[in-house]
Amino acid sequence: MKSKILAGLLSLTLGASFALTSCDDVDDPVVSTTPILKEVVTGGAEVTATSATVTGTVNGLKGQAAGAYTVGVVYSTSENPTAGGTRVAGTLGEDGTTVTATINGLTDGVTYYYATFVTLQGTITEFGEVKSFVTTDSDIATAAAAAVEATTANLGGTINGMQDKLDAGTLSYGVIVAPATADIANGVKYEAEGTSNAYTVSVANLVPNTAYKFAAYMTVNGADVVANEQTLNTPVGVTANAESVDDYVDMGTRLQWCKYNVGAAKESDPGTLLGFGDVAGFNHSTSGADYATEAISNTERDAAKTSGMGMTPTAADWADLMAVSTLETAEMDGVAGVRVTSTVTGNSIFLPGAGMRTGASVEGNQPVYWTGDIAASNKSYAVAVNLDNASYTTANALTYTGALVRPVRKPYVNEVVADVDKLAIGDLENNGRVRIEIYNEFGNTASDPAVATDLISFDQQMVIDFTLSGVTGNLKEGAKGSYRAGLEYAAAGWDPSYWSSFDGNAQDCLVTGDGNYRVCMNTAAATNGAVVFCIDINGLGADIVDMENVKVESLVISLDPKQPMYKDVDTEVGHLWWGEKEDNGTDVRLEFYNEYGPSNDGNGDPFAGVVFGQGTTVANVTITGIDGNLKAGAAGSYTGSMSLAAGGWWPSWWGGGASDVAVTGDGTYNFPAYLEANGTGTVVWVIDFVGLWKDLTDTSKLDFKVNSVTTPVHAE
Repeated sequence: MKSKILAGLLSLTLGASFALTSCDDVDDPVVSTTPILKEVVTGGAEVTATSATVTGTVNGLKGQAAGAYTVGVVYSTSENPTAGGTRVAGTLGEDGTTVTATINGLTDGVTYYYATFVTLQGTITEFGEVKSFVTTDSDIATAAAAAVEATTANLGGTINGMQDKLDAGTLSYGVIVAPATADIANGVKYEAEGTSNAYTVSVANLVPNTAYKFAAYMTVNGADVVANEQTLNTPVGVTANAESVDDYVDMGTRLQWCKYNVGAAKESDPGTLLGFGDVAGFNHSTSGADYATEAISNTERDAAKTSGMGMTPTAADWADLMAVSTLETAEMDGVAGVRVTSTVTGNSIFLPGAGMRTGASVEGNQPVYWTGDIAASNKSYAVAVNLDNASYTTANALTYTGALVRPVRKPYVNEVVADVDKLAIGDLENNGRVRIEIYNEFGNTASDPAVATDLISFDQQMVIDFTLSGVTGNLKEGAKGSYRAGLEYAAAGWDPSYWSSFDGNAQDCLVTGDGNYRVCMNTAAATNGAVVFCIDINGLGADIVDMENVKVESLVISLDPKQPMYKDVDTEVGHLWWGEKEDNGTDVRLEFYNEYGPSNDGNGDPFAGVVFGQGTTVANVTITGIDGNLKAGAAGSYTGSMSLAAGGWWPSWWGGGASDVAVTGDGTYNFPAYLEANGTGTVVWVIDFVGLWKDLTDTSKLDFKVNSVTTPVHAE
């Protein structure tokens, strides 16, 4: 049997059990890979002045014989009860995991340390984590949060059995606050005052849009008795995603500056001293591992972003502000700081000071603000801005330093208006295209662009609306009359970029003469500056009579527009139909809705409430059943074009010109239609494929899938 006991001990140590083949004294155990103890957890304690009932959990004892183990609690007045503490046997609940043990004969007002344990075979013991309690007949409970605002809340609790100490003013008590993801033991204490057993503490400098946990506490004989934990969620206060004209200031830079710091309730309030990458506050750790080690601007480690206030400015953003501003020492509501005034707009912001925090210790009251940049040479440091004595300097600070955060945002209406007199317009590359050159490092606008390229900065989308004149009535005889236009753009460093393929996609448009047009590009990466920035209108250059007459009356660039510029049309509300067009024996027709066709089920226009925007509507369609299904001598290429007549028959587009698409087999194609104004609903909305029906060997194999329909959004 000795070898069997040894096998059991090894199983605990290695995390695997050893099953025996019989109950005799065979010395050769059979190894099983099933773990015995997966986890031992120390739970809470319910205490009186002389006793404590401790709970815990053990995972792995289900199915084990009761005589094979002992469970319970070990306790001591030393901080390491697992080394020589007193063990009290407990019981394992019917669930096979819950351990309960009661300790009696304790001394009132003493701090005890304890841990749940399991002993196998009476030899090897596994412990849970060490916790503590204070013996007392008094109790404390946490009250629900009240008056929760973006940066403040009223928290408190009730204490029973301590009225004598409350009256004498000898009891230390209050609330502990910590981020929801942190241990309450590592939170920040807010001490209360007074003699009432029910108390409230006003907690400030919370970060908006953030979850916290909190608990009432009292200190008995030097040890904290912590009550039940509760949670609160601060709402968004100042939001960068609203127009919020009063909350953000135009300082003459590409970004607007918020009037308030993160965690501040008003302009003069310094707000929360945050470590670099700390998004909740209440983190007093001085370990660099608890803070960000990469740039944080506009990431999930950015408190300005997570609070909904925008993003932390980079060192370059701070430099841009300083380049157009004057600084002077100032005071607001008794708080010292710096007044920053723009020499461009005349607007100003107040930057209060609060010093710098290391751990829980704050020194000074100078205005020190984080940038979003990590130090280049050592990631234990990040770049901070110091505005002490109205003098602007930057320096590297340890990431665990507590400093202030002032958010910035891109303007709600983030538009750049081009100086149309500086545009270069014409067949600039002698390729039959009309090019509208906004800026080209290698072109006519290199030295004097129509827009300042440093204003071009976007993360998702850039949209260009432009108005053409001098095209209508200026085309050669026999000209197509419609032309595909698209963006040609490369950011500084040539990446990201967009080069139009003129395939009718939703980023391009159809130019049909004088009028208003829109092109765009989407990106998944931060995009700044420009090397090439042009709009090309394919084929128009070859058809223009007098290029001198072609003008751009206006050109507006929208960067990451918050208002939608395009929307998807839900085609599933209709009854798509495809087949032989009007029984003509020649063509194929795909109907979204046709008041006079088989897609009309008698219930009226399914798109009656849809507004099709002024500009180019694009249907992206996948076609199958052509390849390998054409008759001998078939043409092999078929013109597909979309026709769209809005309700009341206006506006409308009837295909032709640049909207025609050569369908050469199975594949995915874009079919554009241009509407010169907004239109609501449809009378006819179809795509026709000329000659395809007659060339199919088996028409039943033909199939269509509408992947998307995109239409511009304009004022309705």
